[in-house]
Amino acid sequence: MGSCSPKAPPSSSTSHPGSEGTNQTTSSLSEGDFAIKTADNGLSAEKGSYSFANAPSDDQYPPEAVIHLNTDSTWELCTALNERMTRIIIEDPEVVPNDAVELEPIREQDVIGAGGDNHFVGFDLVFDRHLLTPGTTRLKLELQPGNGNSTMNVLTGICLEIEIEEYGTIAVDVYEIDFNVDLSGLSAVLAEESENPTSISFSLTDTAPLSEVYGYTADYSVQVDVPLDEPDGTASITGFRFAVGHVYRAQLFVEGEKASDRIWFSLEAASGLSSYSLTPNPGSGNSLLEVYEDGARIEAVLGGYFAL
Repeated sequence: MGSCSPKAPPSSSTSHPGSEGTNQTTSSLSEGDFAIKTADNGLSAEKGSYSFANAPSDDQYPPEAVIHLNTDSTWELCTALNERMTRIIIEDPEVVPNDAVELEPIREQDVIGAGGDNHFVGFDLVFDRHLLTPGTTRLKLELQPGNGNSTMNVLTGICLEIEIEEYGTIAVDVYEIDFNVDLSGLSAVLAEESENPTSISFSLTDTAPLSEVYGYTADYSVQVDVPLDEPDGTASITGFRFAVGHVYRAQLFVEGEKASDRIWFSLEAASGLSSYSLTPNPGSGNSLLEVYEDGARIEAVLGGYFAL
């Protein structure tokens, strides 16, 4: 955003680590300073500006949008916050409503298990993508340690810029590709390895975590079904928008009535071309695809497979 004039939101959303995973609305706030601030009193964010997509209504389980905040060694004795002084203030609640974000503490025992204690090693700002509206705003977190070293028991503030983009509009470079798999020999493997197959599918999925690429213009995952009554045909994915520089996992999967009916196939390139590479991983029953030019046409055959 070009400027950041102070604004008094009608309320603030406060999530207290003393009652983890809850939201509490406070009374109206006076105008505040929304200057970007990424570090204060041993608490820090990696950068001053974050961008992520909202979620369409038909996506019931989108990945969480999270901003992680780190604490330094001065927080090693701090196990509680002063709840009265802890609040999240949104400059423009129309972009990020007050109930769309909460503060979740991360304690040492959450990271290393039973060998750790319960002092804070960080905090996560967790956003509900369904409640977000495209636009830009700023978020200010204010908190105060409730115990620990007396020198750091002061009001602490972080202010970050948040840009929300409409799902499917985050532009990335893409190559449009076609991927065809010759399934010759599949019926013979089914007869030998799967007594009661129930479905067969061919899929292409980005190996990047979904939370990192959610809402991009590239395709994340596409799956097509293969008819059980004609398994030796061809499976095709056409017009796939491949994110440039990414690696995708290609796989043919047979589902069955029992776990022992399942089969995972890797895929092998039918011929060597410079426009892509397809690396089989038979032990895992998949292959890794990299594409180097737009318009690539991948022709593959069944490779090794993994069955239970």
